[in-house]
Amino acid sequence: MPNETIPTAAPAVEDTATGETTAPAPTFEPTADDLARALHEFGTGRAAADPEAVLADARWFEAHVGKPELARYRGNYVVVYNAAVVRYGRNALLVELEAARALNVHPRRLLVEFIPNLDS
Repeated sequence: MPNETIPTAAPAVEDTATGETTAPAPTFEPTADDLARALHEFGTGRAAADPEAVLADARWFEAHVGKPELARYRGNYVVVYNAAVVRYGRNALLVELEAARALNVHPRRLLVEFIPNLDS
């Protein structure tokens, strides 16, 4: 299910005083709906994105996508801002939200693209 919240595995914790090992409570990944809502809320009230700046980033990406400097991002989504990869990962919404927060820019100012893994 695309909007299912999936628990992630956390390592067991050993109490050094007693030697007992306990499993921590599972943590949960946000759903696609959670991330989309957070992106919308983060963008609310921020200055609108400059379409020319996004277009310039798109041109930069197209010029560099097959080159060695982007090879390390294969199989991941990349966030491009001011002609540079500023964040990458396997979840497009999550990396977009993280980059927007880190840069304090409207999410629409960011270019998010997938770089396919050429091995598959």
